[in-house]
Amino acid sequence: GALHMTGKIVIPKNSTSRISGITSLDLTNAGLSSTDGSITCEGVQMKASARFESSMPDGTVSFSLEAGAGGFELLAGKFYGSFKDRPLVLSASGTYTGKNDTLRISKAKTGLPGLGEIILSGSISDISKAPYFDASVHVAEISNGETYDFFVRETFKEQFPILSRLDVSGRSSVDLNVRGTKERYTVDGDLHI
Repeated sequence: GALHMTGKIVIPKNSTSRISGITSLDLTNAGLSSTDGSITCEGVQMKASARFESSMPDGTVSFSLEAGAGGFELLAGKFYGSFKDRPLVLSASGTYTGKNDTLRISKAKTGLPGLGEIILSGSISDISKAPYFDASVHVAEISNGETYDFFVRETFKEQFPILSRLDVSGRSSVDLNVRGTKERYTVDGDLHI
């Protein structure tokens, strides 16, 4: 694998200073596991890149991230998933403002081909003291059959043979709004099956 980083600092005489950078990561046939061995992943092929720019002294940082990983097998507890033909993709962009300690995600998206994608946007304010989040989550056009096959049928077919005989079809989507703190929050939205 390889990790590349570049950076740039601009300090004009009578203007705001800026720091920017680009990081890229390229992994080939990588593996990982948790310290207790309950999560194991082998054969990871991954490409990721991240960009950021920060203005000084106000501490505003804008960022973007693009990543894709495939070619691997994951064992997490009883779940087994083969991502050899299903690359996991992730992208995100947003800003962090130091003055009001707020992270704004303009759009974050993750998904697996054939299954669907999850799109998130929103903000987390007062991050370092009492985080308050206000987010919208959209789960787009999930294939019920493909999702069932990947997460349930393949994982539990030996343990519960009846699950491999069930036929699941259709498409689903979810729109949620989540607001509050981790101790007290509200969730409202729509589920379409």
